[in-house]
Amino acid sequence: MAKGYHSRSPEEFQEYLESIKRKPRSAFWKQFIIFVDIIIIMVIFYLVYQFINPGSMNLSQKSIVEDFQGLRLSLSASQISANDGAVLYLVLDNKTKQLKTIPGENWKFQYTWMTENHDNCGGGEFTFSQKPQAIPPESTALLEIPLPPPSQAVKIEGCKKEHFTERKLFGLGSFKKRILILETNLLQKSSENKSVDEAKFSISLNPYKSD
Repeated sequence: MAKGYHSRSPEEFQEYLESIKRKPRSAFWKQFIIFVDIIIIMVIFYLVYQFINPGSMNLSQKSIVEDFQGLRLSLSASQISANDGAVLYLVLDNKTKQLKTIPGENWKFQYTWMTENHDNCGGGEFTFSQKPQAIPPESTALLEIPLPPPSQAVKIEGCKKEHFTERKLFGLGSFKKRILILETNLLQKSSENKSVDEAKFSISLNPYKSD
């Protein structure tokens, strides 16, 4: 006889067999409920995290230009900002055997904010204030580029701060991550003010922090 059965009536034996059949089903439902509970907890944590810091998921994106005057350039942005706007990091990798100086003479960094529908939210030009520094052969340097957010005078809804900080899902935050496209050009101007070389970048981010 099976373990757990001792001198029972036919009715009790039948009930005992039915209880054995029910046990696997009961265990399945317990596992299913635990799985659903874990999913719900993960969703709650995600919503709370987005509520506390909706801008923290902005970037892990990079835009790379393989050759700009012998330099390999990589542009990315900080995921955390104390103010509205973007803090960009331009990594310059000197792949040559020659000494390079950055920022180079007559370098200009132009930028434009665009919506996902490619509506122009305005832009400008960043002037490098850092003193020129030398990059030895086969080494790397970093330039920090702070940019202001789009002008709120632009009459396009997709450019407005309210468009990015609006919360729709139970007052916490929408699952759709809203972004702007930041298009930039790094230009090298000649003495005649003509373009000699150009590096184009494009990254997506939310330039607004939560209040």
